[in-house]
Amino acid sequence: MEREALLGPLPDGINAVIRYSPVSAQSHVACFDRNNNIVTTVDPRLGDMPPGWRLESNPEDEILQWFMNEETGEKQYKDPRPTLELLKKRGVDLQFFDLI
Repeated sequence: MEREALLGPLPDGINAVIRYSPVSAQSHVACFDRNNNIVTTVDPRLGDMPPGWRLESNPEDEILQWFMNEETGEKQYKDPRPTLELLKKRGVDLQFFDLI
């Protein structure tokens, strides 16, 4: 479903695809931009990076990208953009469970 329940439909000209990464030996969900012939693991529905973050490409693998925290120098594969605030703004009906 391309995460549509949380993020809504993909923009026109964008398709969800699965790409295999030989570096990680895993398949990754990616977005193919038919207009620019670009494949990226970054979902265009998430908008701009939060302040202090930037996206970096992995020179050893065209599909793997990471997010760099410019203040700490930390690199991570987890996108810093999907926050509770973003999901609420998109109208997602969030429910919290206390599992004790």
